[in-house]
Amino acid sequence: MRSGPALDEVPWADLHGADGPSTRVPELLRALRDPDPAVREPAHSDLASHICGQSVWQVAAATVPFLVELVDDPATPDRPWVLATLANASLGRRDAGDLPFSAEAAYPLADGLTDEQERQQTAWLYDDQHEVELDDPYFWDRYLSDRWSYRAYQACVARLDAVVRWVADPDGEVVTRAAALLAWFPVTEPILDALLAAGAPGRASANLALAVVGVRDRRIEQRLHEGLASADPTVALTAAAALAYRNGRHVPVTVRRMLAACTEPPTEPLAGWDDCALPDYRALPHFVTTAQARADGGGDRAWTLNVYFAPHAPADVDRIAAAVARQDAMTVSSLSYSEPYRVVELTTRPMARDEALARLGALLPGLDLPESARVHVAETDEVFRLADIS
Repeated sequence: MRSGPALDEVPWADLHGADGPSTRVPELLRALRDPDPAVREPAHSDLASHICGQSVWQVAAATVPFLVELVDDPATPDRPWVLATLANASLGRRDAGDLPFSAEAAYPLADGLTDEQERQQTAWLYDDQHEVELDDPYFWDRYLSDRWSYRAYQACVARLDAVVRWVADPDGEVVTRAAALLAWFPVTEPILDALLAAGAPGRASANLALAVVGVRDRRIEQRLHEGLASADPTVALTAAAALAYRNGRHVPVTVRRMLAACTEPPTEPLAGWDDCALPDYRALPHFVTTAQARADGGGDRAWTLNVYFAPHAPADVDRIAAAVARQDAMTVSSLSYSEPYRVVELTTRPMARDEALARLGALLPGLDLPESARVHVAETDEVFRLADIS
């Protein structure tokens, strides 16, 4: 599979990773095919730490196509390990609490620099003595982080056809990891079909991915209901959690009972979901806890809605406060600045969650909020783009 330039055609010396220029990346990528584990293992570690250690670095987007090719080749050793590196390069170190995911909301500053400003900021970042002068001292590392992360994410978006194929792979761990990776991208028919068709090795992972699919399709509910009867307790539990996550209290009593009986969700890591998550943030406990809360009620209560938008956005916080003051559905709890965002926290009067979002949507016309803005429902840890609720 060839979807981009050959390995030696990429200007690796001009791209940077965690520890500087990426001149060793071709050597490390080739080492991943070496038959000797003693060669492959350090190459895996060195490559991962260079392109996506604590951050997603500039070189990640250029590396994604070659990682995809490696996973796509059945002859590649350690394909699940390569797929884990691909996921980290495309998403950074995220856990299930970041779902549902919107790249536009997650990386609002991605378009905040020109190519020349990126070059200057990159030179400044890697110059220990900071001898490089910037045209504008307002540059933040966050601009670079969003720009590089968004590029890597989009590089994976361009190759999701391969990830979809892997959900039917003979290697069970590849299936599990591929299904988990698809949860982070906007759903398409091929993605939905793959998640619905996932077999036993990756069924639990596919169930969790279906929990956050932002479309209504009777096939999803049917597939999850079928999973409730699975002899595999993890498959049955993830099916129940996904049903309640999607439908709240509008689920059968059997689902509520299954969730209520799960007083201690399994804490073992689930491949593809928990590579970077601490035990408290692992996927299955997160989904089960959230599903239990939704199945138990999720109805009329006071909701806390946090509206986040970037500081250079045209929105005026005072205008939001004034708009809220003109109606009785919610009040402004606080106005704050949380670098690099402005945050408006709203508290509603008791109502259903969907009504709270609808009320907020009614306030949006005329506020000139940017598409990068997003709404976080604090009680459920859900995140919505403003375009989805207006």
